[in-house]
Amino acid sequence: MIIMAAATVCAAAQEARVLPREGDLDNGIHWMNQIIISNRPPRMTISLMKDDKIVQTLHTECEYEPNDMEGVGDLELQDVNFDGHNDILVTLGYYGNQATAYKDCFIYDPAGDKYDHCPSFSKIESPMADDQRQFIYSESRSSANEYVFRKYQFQKGRFVKLYEQPMHYYNNERFVFSVPYTVEMKPQGEPQNGDGQVFIDDDGAKLHVFAAHNALDKTMRQLYDENRREDDEMGVCYDDLFKRSGTQGNQKYYQEVRIHDNVFYHLVFTYPAISNKAYDNILETIVDNWDTGN
Repeated sequence: MIIMAAATVCAAAQEARVLPREGDLDNGIHWMNQIIISNRPPRMTISLMKDDKIVQTLHTECEYEPNDMEGVGDLELQDVNFDGHNDILVTLGYYGNQATAYKDCFIYDPAGDKYDHCPSFSKIESPMADDQRQFIYSESRSSANEYVFRKYQFQKGRFVKLYEQPMHYYNNERFVFSVPYTVEMKPQGEPQNGDGQVFIDDDGAKLHVFAAHNALDKTMRQLYDENRREDDEMGVCYDDLFKRSGTQGNQKYYQEVRIHDNVFYHLVFTYPAISNKAYDNILETIVDNWDTGN
C-alpha cells in the first residue's frame, strides 16, 4: 500500500507541468510566477524581485480549475484597501458560462515593506474597486435574467460584505437603454409609445425610467430649473446631466436626467424615508448600472 501510494504521487508529479509568467510592476518590482498545473487546480509561487534579488515569495492557488489559462497568474498593482499604498492582485481565472473573474490579493504592509496575503478577496466575484467611494463592488449573474450586486469594505484585515441585492434588468428597445431593478419590484408594463417603464415594490418604492427626444432643443439647465423644487436637499447641473434629491413627507426622492444624441434619459426613484439606508444602496446600484449609451 505504501509503495502504491508513493507511485501515485510520483505519477502525478510527472504529469504536472509548469506554466511560467513574468512581468514588471510600476513600483520597480519584477515578478516571476511559476504556475504548477497537475491533477488539481493550479498552484502558484510568485517571486518578487528587485535588482535581480528575490525580496519576497508569495503563494496562492485557484480554488477550482479555470475555464482556460488565459490571464491566470498575471499580476497588477491596485490600492484595494484604500490606504494610499498599492496592493498586488493575482488573476485566478475566469469561471462558468459568464466568465466570472476571481483574483487573489496581497495587501501592502508599509511598516514591514512586504505584502500580506488577504484570502477573503478571492471570494469576491468580478471585483471592481471604487477609489472615490472606497468600496469594492461585485456583479455576477445567478441565472439567465438575474444578477447579484454586492458591496465590500476592508475592515480589520479582511473584506467584509456590506450589501447584497439580486436584480433583474429592464432593456428598452426604442431608446436602447437598460437599467437594473430589484427582484421585489413589479414591472407595470410599457406604455404604447415604448418610452420606458415603472417598477413598484410592496414597500412603496417606485422606479420610473423613460426617454424622450429633445424636440424643443432645451438645455440641461432649462430642464433642471423646470424640475427643481423647494424640497430639494441636493441639486447639481452640468451640460450633460443633472441630479436632485430630497425628502417630501415620508418619502425620499432622487431624480437624474442625462442627455445623449439629443435624447433626454430620465430616472426617478422614490422610496420610504424610514428605510433609507437599505434603499440608498439600491439606488446607488441602479444609478451606477443604468446604461444610456453615453
